[in-house]
Amino acid sequence: MPEYRYQADWLFPVDQPPIRRGVLVVCDGGIVAIEPDQGQKVDRYFPAAAILPGLVNTHVHLDLTSLRGRCPYQGSFTQWLKQVIAHRRTQTDADLRLSVRQGALECVQTGTTLIGDIRGSAYDEGPIAGAMPRMVCFHEMIGLRSDQVHGVQARAKAWINETRSDHRFRKGLSPHSPYSVHRELMAWAGNQKLPVTIHLAEQMAERQLMEQHEGELLSFLVELGSFDTTGLVQSWQEAVALMDQGAPLLLAHGNYLKEQDAAWLGQATVVYCPRTHAFFGHPAHPLPLLHKQGVRMALGTDSLASNPDLDLWQEMQCVWSKRSEWRLTGADVLRFGTLAGAIALGWADAIGSLTVGKRADFIVRPMKKTTGTNDDPHSLLFQAAGTVQAVFIDGELLGTLNHS
Repeated sequence: MPEYRYQADWLFPVDQPPIRRGVLVVCDGGIVAIEPDQGQKVDRYFPAAAILPGLVNTHVHLDLTSLRGRCPYQGSFTQWLKQVIAHRRTQTDADLRLSVRQGALECVQTGTTLIGDIRGSAYDEGPIAGAMPRMVCFHEMIGLRSDQVHGVQARAKAWINETRSDHRFRKGLSPHSPYSVHRELMAWAGNQKLPVTIHLAEQMAERQLMEQHEGELLSFLVELGSFDTTGLVQSWQEAVALMDQGAPLLLAHGNYLKEQDAAWLGQATVVYCPRTHAFFGHPAHPLPLLHKQGVRMALGTDSLASNPDLDLWQEMQCVWSKRSEWRLTGADVLRFGTLAGAIALGWADAIGSLTVGKRADFIVRPMKKTTGTNDDPHSLLFQAAGTVQAVFIDGELLGTLNHS
């Protein structure tokens, strides 16, 4: 098989420091070498640009792509949620299929090569045909009442058994939240040896419901006929303990976690969705406090019901803008959007960093010109204007650029 050499002003492997004018060598869809600049011939040089791993969006709802700008938030989370539910009920399988495909295309066109997608609808099929990013598809499970457990579990089992995986598509499970899923379903999901994700500590009202059986979420569940105290966990800690059975565990949002919660979070990854966090007007996110305690952190966009787009780079820019206040490095921010997400989704053996032996999933982004030997390459990367220039998965370009 022929080898192809790609070079840019900077190469960001992520698992090692940036390499000025580094060369990425690709063969048969994999990375076979990382070379220093020695004046060697390359197949493609990207001027004023950087080569870095494909981005990883660890939390997104692709089936809500058609909701862009259609669900304003007016101070009540449950009222916003009712808008989302009402929209879902109007969607046909064809509508949902189109939403998923359009959302996936938007992700890959903005540099994301791996997605953690939650399918919370009747349409819950397998891989999408065409030039799509890699994906862990999480089958959503909702059912707090005891009489719902058997049916929800049976549907999840059928989906696991009937949905095929391939080199770009893997399966996972998503008990929706501590207030909408019976504790038996959480434990069952954790025992399936598949990646698991749950919306956790998204709203302070969750704690009010679990501990006191009152508040906005209680009224919402009673109105839906979905409340049952027998299956309700008593704390976020209990929910994590039920699901943390050795497989990847992702906790979406974590907006109201505290520094001291690091003691029971274990190997779970907390997924911060910066612009959705801002959309709902939450207090400052605990990312810097949890990161300081060694908690795994990654990034997501959530859905277009709460975000203007699915561009993970914009989420990374939000974190970058707070780096001084949060005492983060540029390397931290880049890792949150790449390798940390691959680890969270159980895919770090194949992607997430530019490492010999991994698959050649990489992107090319604009980079500010180096003006001196002391320039910080991460600053040059995050301060550059412009959009992604090229996206490669398995060494194949998704676009018009070729090897000539």
